[in-house]
Amino acid sequence: MRVSDRPADSDHTYGHGKIESFSAFVETGLLLVTSVYIIFEAFVRLLYKQVHLEPSLLVILILGLAMGIDLIRSRAARACGPRIS
Repeated sequence: MRVSDRPADSDHTYGHGKIESFSAFVETGLLLVTSVYIIFEAFVRLLYKQVHLEPSLLVILILGLAMGIDLIRSRAARACGPRIS
């Protein structure tokens, strides 16, 4: 968001707004790859493997950290967005 808010310069005569669209494109690709992998693993585990899962404290802490980062990012995005009254 910081890059896309920069004003136009000699290299980018129309500004830097397109970086936000490119970022969304890359994020969409990553989500697609991740979802295909999750679906593949789900079928393999359902049909061919016997899996025993054990929750660990490390995994729970990493998930908590990821939730905290998402919370901070969402508040930053809200602060950058337009104000509607």
